[in-house]
Amino acid sequence: MRYQRQILIFVCAICLVIGFFAPWNPSKVLAVVSCKGEGTTTFPSCTGKFASYQGCAATNASDPNYWTFSGAKIERRESKDCDAKWTRITNVSGSTRYTAGSTNYGCARYDCGEQSIQSNGAITNNSQVYTPMKGLRGTPVLSCGATNTAAMSLPIYSPYPEYVGCRAW
Repeated sequence: MRYQRQILIFVCAICLVIGFFAPWNPSKVLAVVSCKGEGTTTFPSCTGKFASYQGCAATNASDPNYWTFSGAKIERRESKDCDAKWTRITNVSGSTRYTAGSTNYGCARYDCGEQSIQSNGAITNNSQVYTPMKGLRGTPVLSCGATNTAAMSLPIYSPYPEYVGCRAW
């Protein structure tokens, strides 16, 4: 019994030393992916879920993946770990406005499905909203966004061929 206690104390001391010297990055530890694409045998689908709640960090954040339209900065976001895409919309109008966006997908003109969001009210300049994700499996998407002084109809979408305020990818 005495040796078991000494071994236990020794193991605990080793764990403390290793833990003290190990690199610590809380964002890596806490970001556990909990969905994958359109779903697998071990993970549920990412479609309709928010990236921040699923551990899906954007892996394309440094890409030239944004444009502005109607006071909105529209960014295409993608997570390779989660195999999903979504759209981030930032109010850059200089004033408080409703901000909305859609990630449209499916069919030849991106009009068979969408994941959309609108701010609950007018939001301040530089505030953001994120659409729910679309799991991929090779699905092209159309990211759209806008700001307005009043609530908007969802989805945010401009018909083919103009796709005003939108970008395909």
